[in-house]
Amino acid sequence: MNSFTLPTLSDFLLLCLLFIGSAWFTISTIQVIIKGETSKYSRGGAIYRSQNPQKFWIDVCTRFVLAIYALLLGLAIIGFAPLPFLIPPNWTQKSVGNEPVMVRIPNKNYEIGKYDVTQGEWKAVMGSNPSYFKGCGNNCPVEQVSWNDAQQFIQKLNAKTGKQYRLPTEAEWEYACYGGSQTEYCGSDNINSVAWYSENSGRQTHPVGQKQANGYGLYDINGNVWQWMQDWYDNSQQNRVVCRGSWYNYPQFGRTANRFGYVPTNRNYSVGFRLARTLP
Repeated sequence: MNSFTLPTLSDFLLLCLLFIGSAWFTISTIQVIIKGETSKYSRGGAIYRSQNPQKFWIDVCTRFVLAIYALLLGLAIIGFAPLPFLIPPNWTQKSVGNEPVMVRIPNKNYEIGKYDVTQGEWKAVMGSNPSYFKGCGNNCPVEQVSWNDAQQFIQKLNAKTGKQYRLPTEAEWEYACYGGSQTEYCGSDNINSVAWYSENSGRQTHPVGQKQANGYGLYDINGNVWQWMQDWYDNSQQNRVVCRGSWYNYPQFGRTANRFGYVPTNRNYSVGFRLARTLP
């Protein structure tokens, strides 16, 4: 479920241009179909249509595609992308402002982040970037954040948005991870298709959303960075749960059934987090 935020002035102007362009292409295409006219053949349009049927229908289809694509880009700006595979990757995080993109988990009363919290989202809320892999860019997961750091981020995000974000519990994460099917990793039995790990990462993080999503549309549930959970790892209450594997680790660390704990004050360049929220 995408969050809706008002676009900035620059986004609003671009949004207007895209919608105007979409409307123009649509209207002109209707004129082409009715009158047989194109921008290159404003005179003798009916003759052009009858003598060049292939070029005529290529022109019609091109106009429709451009109109639809302009409309989708406009919708992406305001945080609603019904066909996200058509949207350029670097628009993904911009489209939702300071709020994360969330996915409602079927038959449950919570939603969970579609992606790990990114460096861009962290900077927008905290004003700084603790990540070791800063060169990876704003769409890469934030790392080198402790469990306590994540709680500070959540507190500030909640104050900004008026919503009650939190870390997921391990049970919530695990249910969301499977995505409706029992697989060795989150969304697949083939770790290469769903995760960045030691053998394919090039020893660094990668922008979120580049691997295959699981059945619920969640990305990077395994790999890229470990994710802090709300739970204590055991009754000693010394470690918090982290799920499951990172760019640094071997495949076995990413298996859904394995459990791991980490000291909540520690920071590491392979540890980040994603958000959850209980729904009304």
